[in-house]
Amino acid sequence: MTTTLQRVGERRPNQMPPVLSSEEVSAVLRGELAAPTAGELRARLATDYARRCGVDEDVDPMFGPQHTPSAALPDARVWVQRFALALVECLDGRRPPTQLSRHVDADVLGRLTRRYRTALRRGPRAGLTRVRRVRVCEPCDGVAEAAVVARIGGRPTPIALRLNGTDGRWVVTVLEML
Repeated sequence: MTTTLQRVGERRPNQMPPVLSSEEVSAVLRGELAAPTAGELRARLATDYARRCGVDEDVDPMFGPQHTPSAALPDARVWVQRFALALVECLDGRRPPTQLSRHVDADVLGRLTRRYRTALRRGPRAGLTRVRRVRVCEPCDGVAEAAVVARIGGRPTPIALRLNGTDGRWVVTVLEML
């Protein structure tokens, strides 16, 4: 039995599956061609919807993100107070969102980045930017929900956060603002 080893620096052949042509799509719709399975479709799509929906088949449960109990996490109220200050500075264009990337998931970071770019285009606002009130409750172990009232550019802004304890730190998984 012979095996072929790839040399260091040698380019690998393109292993992407072929793109569906318009003729193939028409044949599938007419019933002349069997529809591709979900796995085949997922391999042909540019976006990985399984990962976006929270189902990642490649993550090993022993080595992927691990749930952390509340006892092993910092005090949620103090953490939210500090995070909220950094958050309102980001929303006002005074702090780049990449500084918060360790503490937010990808969807929240994308939303923060869009708001930050808008704030930069708008320019500096008059008025104070500060955190007024923070309320935190822990509905279950390793999960906290917070309500924050902040003043951004002199206007009160309510913010709701959901935090999950992951890998020994709080991670913001939901961020809602009015």
